[in-house]
Amino acid sequence: MMKIKIKTLCVLLSALLVLAVSSVFSSNAAMCIYTGNVQQSTNGGVSLKDATMIQKYLAGVISLTPYQKVAGDVNGDLTLNLKDATMIQKYLASLIMEFPIGQYIVYCVIEQGALYTDYCSGAATVGTPVTITSIPRGGIGPYSYSVTVNGNPIANTSTNPSMQNTAVWTPSAVGTYDIKVVFTDRLENSETVEIPNYQVVNNLESGIAQVKDFYCNNISPEQYDNLTFTADGFMGTAPYEYQFSLNGTVVQPFSSKNTYDLEYNSYPAPMNVNQILTVEVRDANSTAPYQSKSITFSYSPRLVG
Repeated sequence: MMKIKIKTLCVLLSALLVLAVSSVFSSNAAMCIYTGNVQQSTNGGVSLKDATMIQKYLAGVISLTPYQKVAGDVNGDLTLNLKDATMIQKYLASLIMEFPIGQYIVYCVIEQGALYTDYCSGAATVGTPVTITSIPRGGIGPYSYSVTVNGNPIANTSTNPSMQNTAVWTPSAVGTYDIKVVFTDRLENSETVEIPNYQVVNNLESGIAQVKDFYCNNISPEQYDNLTFTADGFMGTAPYEYQFSLNGTVVQPFSSKNTYDLEYNSYPAPMNVNQILTVEVRDANSTAPYQSKSITFSYSPRLVG
């Protein structure tokens, strides 16, 4: 007995996903996994063969690809086990009408997302813990993360990646460092993001307000992506005010708001041309010129297939 899912529905769901999350995911196309379809039949159907394949895999008789393991995890507990094989059998016997995680998993290809530190390059000092945070886009979670600084593992190793998207690194010397994060999804697809030439200094001038961190929610935007830039001040005397400029033109004057939202429709930038977003920070005692940091970014064309 085989239950066949309507493939056109999956195609429709994929198209709707591309439209609905265009501001979050920006892959070339959305893709679909048919839940329970371990054998990867072209019609998306589920049969006893799928339950049997899970049992054979658990017995060590056959191997399964990451894609097949995700398809077979019909109860959504992130583990392929006999519960999944039993649930497929119940589904075929019409004891249940659908799987707990639904009939389809629609996803986009894994891409670079966001990578930032809680201290900007040049704002980190020797002996101060630096938190490195990475946020992937696309793929199928949960993700694993491997973080290195100048090739040395931080908080985890490449052979035993952490499931946490943050790692803490305490620099022991003044210098320039390359920070790299590799994140991997359930399909074992990986993407790498980097912060090159990260500067660690010995100390900072205590009486001057500084930009502690400055980051964007998307380090590889595509056409129509809306971006959010966030900054935080430290040193000097709180509270702080922030001013944002785009390509040298002030787009958000000094205020207590430490974020700037760049909506693509209000600023349709040309493709593959560098844009520079700069933040300046001041406190009650600051006088110009103020301390500033910049982020250089560019949009690439969006291809929806």
